[in-house]
Amino acid sequence: MLLNLVTVALAGTAAPAVLVSFGGNVILASGGYVTSVTYLVGFFTFIVLAAWMLL
Repeated sequence: MLLNLVTVALAGTAAPAVLVSFGGNVILASGGYVTSVTYLVGFFTFIVLAAWMLL
């Protein structure tokens, strides 16, 4: 859970900076980006921990 929080905090901080540099709309795109990062990091963290516990 801590890994997920740290990663999402970094992604949420970096998303507006990256989108502004590419000329994108920060308000529309950053929400979807941060949500996707949250789900992906949480899912893969769960899979890695489950595999680690089974081995």
